[in-house]
Amino acid sequence: MLLYELGKTPDDRLFWQSADASRSVLDILAECTLFTRNWAEILARGESLSDEAYFGVFSGMGSLLLREVIENALTTETSNRVSVTRGIPDEKLSDELRLMRGESAPLGSWLHWAAIHNGFELGRIAYIQRLCGDTEN
Repeated sequence: MLLYELGKTPDDRLFWQSADASRSVLDILAECTLFTRNWAEILARGESLSDEAYFGVFSGMGSLLLREVIENALTTETSNRVSVTRGIPDEKLSDELRLMRGESAPLGSWLHWAAIHNGFELGRIAYIQRLCGDTEN
């Protein structure tokens, strides 16, 4: 769905912001891509990343701000995360996973969190589309 929203965003609206502090469609997609990368690593390791490792990934957002680059990166990172998720045995879903800020929950709960983040961001992109006059989709 993120790629669908990107596909229907005209080039002249990829960097549009409703206000100076707002984020553009490409900013949001870059975050989703790197968030997905981080969660693939967390799920593959079965343990949290350090603050430096987790947040350090986001320093690469500027390199993702072209349509073709973000399409490829989001596709690659999503495919990787799907592979990692499918590889988690059912019996591991109840294992506790403590994240960097001390939050702890069963791995299955974190799978849910990792999925809903990008769904939330999808809503933000759809709202930007509406602000830009796209009322058809």
